[in-house]
Amino acid sequence: IIAPFTAATVLFIFTVGVYINLYIFKLMTWTMVVAGLTVAFTGYAFGAVFAWIFRLSKEQIIAVSIETAFQNGTIAFVLLQISFPEPLGELASVAPVAQLMLTGPPLWLVFFAIKFYKCYRVKKYGEVPLGEKDMT
Repeated sequence: IIAPFTAATVLFIFTVGVYINLYIFKLMTWTMVVAGLTVAFTGYAFGAVFAWIFRLSKEQIIAVSIETAFQNGTIAFVLLQISFPEPLGELASVAPVAQLMLTGPPLWLVFFAIKFYKCYRVKKYGEVPLGEKDMT
């Protein structure tokens, strides 16, 4: 019962959420999209570099990198919403929303690339080499 309810909820949120916030998509420009991707990748990079400098483990470096990238846009969105009055807050938050929308897809690309690589290794060699089993 949980899986169908979750699927219905996600579908509802995506369809109704996109419809309600359609004006945000109309206000986005290509420079906002490029800036959003740049901020997301910079967040991943800075998080990973600073986690590495502080000698965290591989799992912690990945976690810090992801959290840094996602928190950049979230903090900017919240600050803009509470700093400006009603219509200006929504207009000012278009750029952080663009960045938040573009933060997740690179993770999915990496995830599917690793999955395809593992499938390739299994088909070619019959088994994933020992050092690669811990990859997601």
